[in-house]
Amino acid sequence: MTIRPVTSATLVSNLNQLNFEGKKKKNSNASQPVNQISHKLAVPLAATVLAMSPMAKTSANSNLYDVNSEKIEVMTPENNLINEGNVIKTKSFVLNRKSAGGVPYTATYDVNFVSNDNDDSNFESIQILYKEGNGGPSKGRLYTVNKFNTYKFGIVSEDGSESNNFSLDEIEAYDTRMGKNTYGNKTYITDKPICDYIKSQIKLNGNNSDVKPNVIARKIRPSSDLNLQNVAPKNKIKDAAPIVRNNYKRVGSDDIEGSNGQYKLTYYSMPNSDEVDLITLKKDGSPELAVGKNIIATGIFNSGDSSPVKLVYGITELYDNNMEKYYLSDKDLAIFLVNAYNSPITSGMVFNCESVEREYICHSGVVMPLDGEDEYEDFE
Repeated sequence: MTIRPVTSATLVSNLNQLNFEGKKKKNSNASQPVNQISHKLAVPLAATVLAMSPMAKTSANSNLYDVNSEKIEVMTPENNLINEGNVIKTKSFVLNRKSAGGVPYTATYDVNFVSNDNDDSNFESIQILYKEGNGGPSKGRLYTVNKFNTYKFGIVSEDGSESNNFSLDEIEAYDTRMGKNTYGNKTYITDKPICDYIKSQIKLNGNNSDVKPNVIARKIRPSSDLNLQNVAPKNKIKDAAPIVRNNYKRVGSDDIEGSNGQYKLTYYSMPNSDEVDLITLKKDGSPELAVGKNIIATGIFNSGDSSPVKLVYGITELYDNNMEKYYLSDKDLAIFLVNAYNSPITSGMVFNCESVEREYICHSGVVMPLDGEDEYEDFE
């Protein structure tokens, strides 16, 4: 990150370490700085996302989900293998996973490539046998792979800028016994080892199945509860009412280079104050707004997986002269604001600042924040 001080060399000279220790803030009713980087889970469950999702009763931390699982009689693997054809290739996976309650367990899967045309040089279907227990020949279910999707996400701020891009692979499958067209018969598999292996195989010349790599773009946004939510926002900031600073005196400013462009931060003090009591932000083409909250978040997606996807991102809350709130996601900006918050000359009244951990479940391209409660049923 390039930082170009304009007038406030004193301020930025103290911003040499990213931490949340800060100093003891005086005369503050606002949230104090976090004494150490804490990884807490405090994410409300977004009902709007639940309504969008086909996953209303899925497992929060299971990568195999079946809406009809409670209705299905579990059969032994040999009775469950109902598709005709020759298994021409098999690979087993033993994965250390976590249940919805965070309890570790071991799950074993067999990925089978099946030839249905008497030509063992190619395959027409891909099946996944889920073995319950610790990898022994216990009861399980057989699934046929229907789709392989790679969802590419971009976090879009309320000024229209986009950053923090990341991707998630997902296998959509169905219970082989129930058939592809049975309503609600869908299972989602997101464990990285299985996804990586199947992705490599469906790119080969011997793939005669209908399963092909498919890339889908998704835009998500920072929300008012400082989570990530679905659907990109409109550019709201351009119409915001600029903050009025009649009761403040200007004491310095910084120009900084963020992930989404350049920003000017301006520092203000109250009359008779020797501390920074207000920090405003202005981006080219946008009005000057006040900083209200700032977080550095670690997002964990499908945390029950053996190798969950993790993303570090920032969310900054701004407000205008009418106290309307706006949200930016720019990690470099958020890091600089953490340092500004920890400056010895910054008042505890300036804004709220913390480090958090957020967990999400993501299926069918829908991002759903979790609140830490065991809201969902495990696949098992």
